[in-house]
Amino acid sequence: MKPEMLQRLKEYESNLKILRNRIAKLEKRIVSRKELMTSAEELSRAWFDQFENQLRTLFKIQDVTLEKYRNYFDKLMKLSRPNNLRSSYLDGLNKICKRFKDDLIIPVQQYSHQVISQLDLVNIIQGIPNLNEQEYLKESIECANHGFLRASIVMGWCAVMDHIHRKIEKLGFQIFNQTSVVMKNSTSGRFKKFSKLYSVGSLSELREVFDRDILWILEGMELIDSNENKRLQNCFDIRSSCAHPGEAPITRPNLLSFFSDISEIVLKNPKFSL
Repeated sequence: MKPEMLQRLKEYESNLKILRNRIAKLEKRIVSRKELMTSAEELSRAWFDQFENQLRTLFKIQDVTLEKYRNYFDKLMKLSRPNNLRSSYLDGLNKICKRFKDDLIIPVQQYSHQVISQLDLVNIIQGIPNLNEQEYLKESIECANHGFLRASIVMGWCAVMDHIHRKIEKLGFQIFNQTSVVMKNSTSGRFKKFSKLYSVGSLSELREVFDRDILWILEGMELIDSNENKRLQNCFDIRSSCAHPGEAPITRPNLLSFFSDISEIVLKNPKFSL
């Protein structure tokens, strides 16, 4: 991903300079040629759609730098409307190009932390037998590769809980209900503090059960052990921090660990075969 980003940044810088040179050659004070205005708008949109967020999340470019370029490209986008001064275009493009390499290209070149590529995450989900789940998780991975790590994790958790729900449905809701009774009646051991009692009779009712309780009952059903329960509870904690505003950062290693756990403990686990 790092070489790809460098190539894209260099091509982007080149296109910005080409636009600047074409506008500099104009003899009129006003930029009225449609292709130049369109090019300015497209280059501005590319910054917001293709670069800003990825540079922040994948390569840790400082917010103050990204905010500076956000302002530059916001002004360039506004200039792309008809009848704006040639001098205004040149002033904006000169500001963008002046330190583009120093501010953006060189920091990406120097960034040494491991960047998880699409292949890394795809390798994790390879071997998941359910093709629909594979396709869903590919969308989740695509979120990650565009820098939307929180969205990726929320989608991943939705996939694993849907699989768990359908596994319980296959085994029979009565087994789930009976296990909750046994756990509630426990006076010692790991389940002595479990106080919930369930009597679900359909998939829609099961989906109303809190995810944390389902994980505990899975352990009671011996589909997972205590360590696997802890790991999945941690995955749920990460999912919860992603779904609600907060200061806790979500990093690429968090993402890799999350997908590895839900894949190995549930989605690829023969005990959870459907």
